[in-house]
Formats: sequence, structure tokens, C-alpha cells
Amino acid sequence: RHQDTAYLRLFLAGMYSELGKRAEELEYIKVSLKTFPNDLPLSLALVGQYIHQTDTDSLKSAGEAISRCQALWDKMGEDARAPYDTNYHLTCAIYLGLIGKTRAAWLAVKQILVSDPDNEDAKTALDALGNPQN
Repeated sequence: RHQDTAYLRLFLAGMYSELGKRAEELEYIKVSLKTFPNDLPLSLALVGQYIHQTDTDSLKSAGEAISRCQALWDKMGEDARAPYDTNYHLTCAIYLGLIGKTRAAWLAVKQILVSDPDNEDAKTALDALGNPQN
């Protein structure tokens, strides 16, 4: 018998995605967060589900989920944050870009380069964003 972990639940949620069952994936992530409410990767996955939809209600839900992620992030020590740094900042950047806060999105992507200066995806994202002033 396996041990129930947030990691296993995230993996199983990904299986729904592989099967093209996004609605089921979203529900599975929500249910999993009831068992593991303080799990950052599950919380980031929830944001990802919402921003993938891009409708107004989903973006509002993404904003609420991002707020929970930020609260979790703020409680974590630097060592605990390290494995999630790129995913956290990139998720924040995508959300911020979708709601029109391109300067904040640019700053979130820039933060990735602090811990990973050779991250080519972050460099490409910065180039795409330019140097926004808003």
C-alpha cells in the first residue's frame, strides 16, 4: 500500500492532464488541497489550472490561489523555497501578465535569474516582455 502524499496526488492529477481531462484534473487538485492545504506545488498547480482557462472568473480564482501561494512562500525558509523558485516566480509572472501587470510580470521573471542566471527560458521571457513601465 502506498503512502498518501501531496507529491503522489500531484502526479495523479498530471495523469488527468495527459488524458485530456482538465476538469477532472482541476477537481482532483482542489480535493487534494483539502488534505494538503500547505503544499506549495499543489497550490501552484491550482493556479496553473485557472490561468490556463483565461476567462474572467478563472483569473479571479487564480488571483485568490496566487495569494495563498504567496502566503505559503512567505512562511518558507530560503532552503525550502529553492526547489520551487522558478516554478513559483514563473507562475506569478504568467498570472501578472494575463491581468495586464507587465512590469510586475517582468520583475517576477527577473527574480528567476537571481537564483538561476543561466535560465534561458527566463531570458527569453524577459526579452519578450521588453522593459515595461506599467
